[in-house]
Amino acid sequence: MVSGYSSVKLRIEECTDVDLYTEAWKEAMEDLYWYVEDPVFDFNRDEEISEIRSTIGQEGSVFVIAVDKKSERPVGVVGFSLRNEGAFLRRWEPGVPAGLRATEVAKELMKEARKLAKSRGAKRMRVLLKHPHGAPELAEWHLGIYRDSGFKPIGLPNVDLTMRLANTIRPVEPKVSFQVLTGEQITPQETAEYIIRAYASKPEDAVLFEDDTSVTDPEQALRFAENVVAGHYGDSPNEFRRVLLVDGEPASIVGAFAIDSAFKPLTGVLGPVGTFPEYRNQGLGRFLVEQTLEALRMYGCEYAAVGTGEANTRAISLYEKLGFRLACQLRWYELKL
Repeated sequence: MVSGYSSVKLRIEECTDVDLYTEAWKEAMEDLYWYVEDPVFDFNRDEEISEIRSTIGQEGSVFVIAVDKKSERPVGVVGFSLRNEGAFLRRWEPGVPAGLRATEVAKELMKEARKLAKSRGAKRMRVLLKHPHGAPELAEWHLGIYRDSGFKPIGLPNVDLTMRLANTIRPVEPKVSFQVLTGEQITPQETAEYIIRAYASKPEDAVLFEDDTSVTDPEQALRFAENVVAGHYGDSPNEFRRVLLVDGEPASIVGAFAIDSAFKPLTGVLGPVGTFPEYRNQGLGRFLVEQTLEALRMYGCEYAAVGTGEANTRAISLYEKLGFRLACQLRWYELKL
């Protein structure tokens, strides 16, 4: 029996019925901001539904549903995927209809999810909580559920910024002797080396990016560079990847890829974006970013997006000067199983 739920008993079980789960999920999500508003660089209802339909019943994907035993009405859902001894909760889950969020349904769903994850070898459960910048109240209920279930914040909080690529961008050239190389002139090994120099060569930088091994660990940086070139994150033609040389020496690096979705506008994602410490405050990074934004626009991207640490005020200020606006705040939470 679930307290606070009018003495109604629940049946909580795994679900492989895609239609049943999808309809229950829709009812649970229908009042959430991203379901209603369909923001550009955030979760998307149609994309989420497509993912549910393509993964339910597949190995490594677990979907759980809570049913009112008397009416046989679904009253909540939670799903997760299993990877490398970790269980990763689906976005904004557990999901419970607005009228039932004051009950214990979500907590009971989380208990079952934890039990199932642990029984299948997971040693930790993680969830990414993302909400519009400056509106933490929209995620307050979910955050309370995670905290009550034993989740703790891990890593540093981050932000996403977005801009509309509506007009031609005219990059402002730096006042130094420079040359720009594009992707075909840069090897992944060189890219990884430049990333490390830009992000982790000074102690204060290493602290800012300590959670992101793709820019602080040489091996992970190389893997990231190789994945970008291979198109694993999205299309990344040569003009999306640039290195600026000052007097023949590398000084700044910018990369990007375009995310093509059937459910969202074509969006270019910047990363990495970095300038070596000794070359900062000369407009080099801004110039490369402006060049890359124009390349994204010419490619057909309607929007551009970039993410960084909430504490990285220097980068946030640069992006805002370029026309980006703070869109989302996000942070990971983890529970040891």
